[in-house]
Parts: sequence; C-alpha cells; structure tokens
Amino acid sequence: MKFLICFILLFILSACAMNITSGGGEITTKQLMSLKPGVTTLDELKLIWGDPQTEMTGADGKTHASWHYSTTTLNSFGGDGRNVSRSANLEFDENGKLIDDSINFRQGGYKMK
Repeated sequence: MKFLICFILLFILSACAMNITSGGGEITTKQLMSLKPGVTTLDELKLIWGDPQTEMTGADGKTHASWHYSTTTLNSFGGDGRNVSRSANLEFDENGKLIDDSINFRQGGYKMK
C-alpha cells in the first residue's frame, strides 16, 4: 500500500515538472557588460561561449562572429511555457581583438500558452 501511495505521489509531482531545453552557450548580460573593446579577444569568447554559429573573415582582415542562445521552458502540467533567445554579433580586428563599435546584442522571447 505504501508503494502505491508513493507511486501516485511521484506521478502527481512529475506532472508539475518543468522541462527545459536550450541551445548554444548561454549569453548573459553580465558577460556582455564585461566585454572590453581592444582587449577582449575572439579566442577568449570561444572559451566562454564555444565556437560561434557563424564566423567569417573579410578581405580587410576583420572577423565577424555570431553566437546564438535559446532556451525553452515548458510546464508539463499546464502546457504553457516561455522561450528566450539572445544573439551576440561581434566584429574583431585583424589581431582578433573586439572592435569598439561592433557590439550588437539582441534579446527576445515570448510566452507560450
């Protein structure tokens, strides 16, 4: 009988659990605020966020790199949830250092019902 009660309680609690999925390395506001043009390098950011989803070097030697992060939280019981996505599009000089005016950060999200 105790086993049955425990099983029922576990089943009820699992119905309320949150499922979280994510993709890409997390991009936080704190990390973005710590970027220092002329100091922060592409290699440093690869260690923090992993390889960028896109990386292109132009004829001028400048490298454009983009990182994207998204996370989805779903409520198994209610069926609702939310999605948050962030992107960092950065430009680096020929020495791999962040260029001053290149920081472009985008954040979006929506609630699902």
